[in-house]
Amino acid sequence: MNDLLIRGIGKDTPYRVVVARTTDLVREAIGLHGLDGGAADALARALTALTLTGVMDKDWYRISAQWMGRGPFGTVHVDVRPPGDVRGYLNGAAWAATVEEGLGRGILSVLRQKEGGQYTTGQAALTESSVDGDLEAWIRQSDQLGTTLRVFVRRG
Repeated sequence: MNDLLIRGIGKDTPYRVVVARTTDLVREAIGLHGLDGGAADALARALTALTLTGVMDKDWYRISAQWMGRGPFGTVHVDVRPPGDVRGYLNGAAWAATVEEGLGRGILSVLRQKEGGQYTTGQAALTESSVDGDLEAWIRQSDQLGTTLRVFVRRG
């Protein structure tokens, strides 16, 4: 199965849609880091959600995010650069059954870099502790854009 990215713009509407299948990316990342359970789900959600965010944000060259939780996962780091370079890891190795349990409450910090080198940063509280839900809330707060961001993880 190959990863896939589809994007579109609604005719005569301001809507943008981005859909991705990141099976190969996620499989390689969780295999390299030896993750399972909630940790594998957290990294899968973070890699996919930030990839979708990077594609939607046409003015930015690089986007990095850190979900800094108080749970056993510690911090989930993801970095996305063109032409599709994506990397990520968890700095805590403790096991948890779910993303919410492993991440806990904390802060999401996002760094965006324009092609010319200018940076912007922003932070928001982890209110969802679901990774994609927290990134969606950050986009709404930071960019003041109506956004729906959903990542579905299927094991097996």
